[in-house]
Amino acid sequence: MLAMVCLFTACSDDDDNDSVRIVQYPLPERMQLDVADNEPVLVKNETEFNDLFGSYASQLPKVDFNQYDLVYGQGGSSHGVVNFESWINETTPPYRLVIHIQQDYTLPYVRWAVAYLLPKNDKNQVTMAVSVEMAEETTPNE
Repeated sequence: MLAMVCLFTACSDDDDNDSVRIVQYPLPERMQLDVADNEPVLVKNETEFNDLFGSYASQLPKVDFNQYDLVYGQGGSSHGVVNFESWINETTPPYRLVIHIQQDYTLPYVRWAVAYLLPKNDKNQVTMAVSVEMAEETTPNE
């Protein structure tokens, strides 16, 4: 009986789906591309990847576009960033790329960029939400 349970588990399609998860994709610090701020860009194949990342493409980790799509987003903070968090808000399409920034008046302006690998799906869609707040106990320079 135990052997049959193991056999059914080993043959389950769920294993393939579980192995492809949403993961953050590493980018060079302060990378900026020629795309609109606060608008996600969905990349579905290597040609689109090379077109988007241009000269950066050869420096970035290889993406298996048979298993993943990539979403890229960038923007700027009007003041310095004390804390920056990003995540994908859903586990299935449509996805929402969420950016949360805490700013500080005493630090300089900062550009930011993030990317995530999403399980490959013809129906992948991504929206982006950026929230910005001042860190506690900061005041503008006078």
